[in-house]
Amino acid sequence: LRNLQQTDLGFDPTRRLAINVETRRTSYEKQGMTVQMTDEMLRRVRGIPGVRSAAFGSIVPIYGGRTSYDIVTVRGEQPLADGDADTWFAAVTPDYFTSLGIPLLAGRDIGRSTAPAGHITSREVVVNDQFAKKFFSNRNPIGQVFEDHDEGDTLATENRVIGVVGGVKMIGLRAPARAMYFVPVTDHDWPYL
Repeated sequence: LRNLQQTDLGFDPTRRLAINVETRRTSYEKQGMTVQMTDEMLRRVRGIPGVRSAAFGSIVPIYGGRTSYDIVTVRGEQPLADGDADTWFAAVTPDYFTSLGIPLLAGRDIGRSTAPAGHITSREVVVNDQFAKKFFSNRNPIGQVFEDHDEGDTLATENRVIGVVGGVKMIGLRAPARAMYFVPVTDHDWPYL
C-alpha cells in the first residue's frame, strides 16, 4: 500500500472528479455525444462555483474508459516491426491535460478539429512522452508528422504533433505509461465520454 501511494501516476489526482456521461440506452443513442452537446455540458459545468477547469476525454487515468489503437508510421522513417507500431489513442477536448494536472512538456494543448466528424484526413494531435521517445527518438517531436491506420484501412490519417505531455498510468498502477497520442473529441461522435 505504501509503495502504491508513492507511485508516480503522471497526473495530480487531488481535487479531481471523474464522471461518465453516455448516450447509450437513451434517446440520444443514435447521435452520440455531439460537439454541441459536449460544448453545452462543459459550459454548464464550468459555471458551477468552485470548478476551475472541465474537459471531456474518452479515457480518464486509472478510472479507464475507451481507447483504441492504430498502427503508426512516421513519415520518412522505416516502419516499426509488426506489433511495435500498435499505439493507443484517446479523444479529448481542450483543457483535458490542465483539468487532470497532466504536465504539458512542450508545444501547446489540443484544439478543436474543424473538419466534419468522420471526414478527417489530417489533424493536429498531442503525444505523450513515451510516444515521442518511441517514434521520434532524439528529434524534437513538435511539427513531426505521422500517419495512423487500422488493418484494412485504405486511407490513413495524417497527424501533425503540436504538443507533448507527460506519460500517465491509464489502466492499472503497476504497468508503465504506454505510448499514446490524443486527438480532438470533435473528430467523432462518441457514445460516451
